[in-house]
Amino acid sequence: MDAVKHAVFPQGAGRMPSIDAARAIAIFAVLAIHCDPFIGPVYSIGRISPGDLLDLGARFAVPFFFVVSGYLLGERCRKSGRDLRVVSGFSGRLLGLVLFGYAFYLLWTPDWNAAWEGGWIRLAYWRAAALFGDGWNLLAGPRAHLWFLPALLIGTLHVFAVTRVKRRVPCLVYFALLYAMGLGVGAYADHPLLGPLSPGVPAGLMCAPLIIATGWWSAGDTVRMGRRIACLLFIGGTVATFVEAWTLLHTCGVPLEGHDFLLATPFQVWGLLNLLRSYPSWAVGTPLPQWGRYTLGVYAGHVAVMEVLGAREGGGLLWEFLKTPLVYLLTLAVVGLLARWPRVRPFFA
Repeated sequence: MDAVKHAVFPQGAGRMPSIDAARAIAIFAVLAIHCDPFIGPVYSIGRISPGDLLDLGARFAVPFFFVVSGYLLGERCRKSGRDLRVVSGFSGRLLGLVLFGYAFYLLWTPDWNAAWEGGWIRLAYWRAAALFGDGWNLLAGPRAHLWFLPALLIGTLHVFAVTRVKRRVPCLVYFALLYAMGLGVGAYADHPLLGPLSPGVPAGLMCAPLIIATGWWSAGDTVRMGRRIACLLFIGGTVATFVEAWTLLHTCGVPLEGHDFLLATPFQVWGLLNLLRSYPSWAVGTPLPQWGRYTLGVYAGHVAVMEVLGAREGGGLLWEFLKTPLVYLLTLAVVGLLARWPRVRPFFA
């Protein structure tokens, strides 16, 4: 962990310790989703396991990344007055990370025994053929977990282009309609009203713009709320997501896990963003704000660490408790080492 502790962090203007700390917690939540702790019949009570509830509770994380990205970009644009330059700079960095992730995971095999027996180059070729043979697969990436990175890139450019019209209400209506259609691909695919609305586009591409735009419009003081309202919105939105998922389970048979977006999600993460803005110094004095600056790097690299450790495989009670923290700390250490290189640092920290 020395690499993480002593790494040089970018001191960008407008950084907020509370937001960086929350990003560290959110990326840990993402890893908890992907490591699948406490999943399986041995931990289940009827149709529900602790892992299902943990998965549902951690689903705030990716939407939170979207709303924070929109907010931080909005702040930089507001302060610099150069919207195109800020967005193009961010998009260039993110595109570099996306391309690196695609190249790395096409060459990195999830099963080295199979690569040894079947030929590493041959398996890499078939992975590339599957990826480039379908447009939606290409946008999702070489690992299903990495869909967030292309969705953030495309969603940011989408929001930037649409908001150039300078009319917030029509933009909001447009993004809300996209979000509804995205729900029809995801949690509400079997719903008689939202399901038929779906055009078949991946849910992340349709749901992300509304949440990114919410963060973008929250920059500055144009859309700001008090601490009490922000807290009520976050807590109420969180409770509503559980009630919503529970209702879907019992009315439509939709499992509790896997809900990246629900109707209440935008309110939940918008409330959390404004709550963090109300307490900008929260978590100062802890390592969380520093760790949070590595979020994109940890997101891109954690899948490889998971595959090396076999973290998705079930095990004893101790393994279920420890595998998520272990994956997080190991990935953080690797990304911290990579961030020591000046040319690589902008893509990981």
